Amino acid sequence: MLGTRVLGLFAMLLSALACDTHHLIDPLSPATNLAKFGAVSHTGPADGATLDELVAQVTTRSADSPAEVTFSASGGTLVAATGTGSTLTLGATSGGGATLQLRAPNAVGLVFVRASVGDVTLQDTVLFVRALPNRVDVEPNVFTVQVTPSATVTISAYLRRDIGVVTPGTPVAFSISAPGGADAGVLGAPSPSDSQGVATVKYSPGVTSYRGPVTINATVAVDGVNQSVGGGTTIQLLP
Repeated sequence: MLGTRVLGLFAMLLSALACDTHHLIDPLSPATNLAKFGAVSHTGPADGATLDELVAQVTTRSADSPAEVTFSASGGTLVAATGTGSTLTLGATSGGGATLQLRAPNAVGLVFVRASVGDVTLQDTVLFVRALPNRVDVEPNVFTVQVTPSATVTISAYLRRDIGVVTPGTPVAFSISAPGGADAGVLGAPSPSDSQGVATVKYSPGVTSYRGPVTINATVAVDGVNQSVGGGTTIQLLP
């Protein structure tokens, strides 16, 4: 009789557990799992400074199973409170989130970002495009020059951004003008911008008979061929 009662109670327990399966834990399931991962923005300027957020979401089987997420990036720099680098490992919050930032590279191209938890890895991409200037400042190395066949002036165009620097290799168009369309000399071949956002060109008055102010402008095309940003400077040609 007692054995029959025990068997009945055991059967009832099994039946209750079967109806309440959310309390059951698969012993073969991982303690943590990477549920999702991605960049907040999938494009940005290659200015070496702009930050994009990378967010991972981890599911945990219990509060006693702390989750660590390893982030990596093929370009740019990962930035977190714990440090910077191309690979960083962060602990997930109690809600399962892990977030850090990707600092833009200076080079144009596609950057692959990854997050890994155990054997699970998810990947996303961020496309970095040429970072263009917000303004251009133009300065000569001298403001007056005596006209001789060998005289030259170095003109520097400083491509400025509100955040970061202009992507190296950005082309700059230089031009010269004088009142009345006078022949004011020639410009050499310009250099594209360097890592500091500076482009240069050599100006030579040559054998011009003109004396007076010469304006030298520098422009950079932005947002299409009909849009540009630029600046200028003036030098004086002396007898």
